[in-house]
Amino acid sequence: MSEVYWRPCVCETALMTLGHLPAADAALLRRWLTALGLLASAEELVRRGDDAACSTSLIAADSACEAVLGILGTWSALSLKQEPTYNGLMGRAIDAASQAGSSLNVGLLADLRTTRATRNTAMHHGATATAAQAALACQCARRLLDVLPAVSTRFGALQPGAGIVTAIASLINAPDLAEQFALGERALAAGEAVEAADAASRAHSALLYRLDPPMGREHPGPLSPFDLRELGRGRRYIEGLGESVVELQGWVNASALGLEPVKYRKLRKTLGLHLQFAGGTDAIRREQVPTLEASRLALVTVAEMAFRLWQLGGLLEGTQKEVIQSRYGNRS
Repeated sequence: MSEVYWRPCVCETALMTLGHLPAADAALLRRWLTALGLLASAEELVRRGDDAACSTSLIAADSACEAVLGILGTWSALSLKQEPTYNGLMGRAIDAASQAGSSLNVGLLADLRTTRATRNTAMHHGATATAAQAALACQCARRLLDVLPAVSTRFGALQPGAGIVTAIASLINAPDLAEQFALGERALAAGEAVEAADAASRAHSALLYRLDPPMGREHPGPLSPFDLRELGRGRRYIEGLGESVVELQGWVNASALGLEPVKYRKLRKTLGLHLQFAGGTDAIRREQVPTLEASRLALVTVAEMAFRLWQLGGLLEGTQKEVIQSRYGNRS
């Protein structure tokens, strides 16, 4: 087996300081991600097709629409009332889109009003929503999200069906993270739990590598065959020490971000232990095969951790080469 090659890089508790994003920007992005989370849940529920799932899907998607309308209205010249009505939110969104040289077309506005009326009937009068009605609500939310990049460059354009993980990846300039997040979401869509969990585990390692400030000194690199022969039985001790450092990195990072020990324990069971070897190969050890739901939760949790660190200014951006240059300077 090749020698373990780990990279020591963990945040310190000093990360919990003022972030590098203005408070208003951070709040808008959080609302954007909340809307995407609601929409992802709605799209998952509508695929079940039963009455209860469709009604819940409709309500969640309508809430996502309302959230995006509110975000769009941030750039409106119209005042926001203390207790805004749905029509008031629509008016501000229409005004903001118009000022940005875009528009909410008549068809979308009509579908939004239909969706709100259907939602009210389901919520307040006990009516059952159909799959078609729930699907229309999801489409409305997607169409509203497509308008956001035209109003503000804070929001990236999303591919059809993109969820919260892909949205977070679009905010952060970290190709290795983005690649694993995309692989994870594709695996989830295909029902591949192990592949999704593996992507989450690799993304977690990429996140730890980018932490700023790091914990510990630069690792000297993989051991040579001569070193391994000299170490003999001590090699297992060195490899075990490297694995312990990786575990410590993850624990310190999770604690700094406020992840409860019980939740982190569940996350670690799904992620397993990601080992990186000389030559670019890797392996992931875990005690049990994760469920699809556990893999989904792990991927979203790692993405949320990345967003939080990025928001706080605790994540180095750029390619891996640029991260190395930023941290250690140019090498001869």
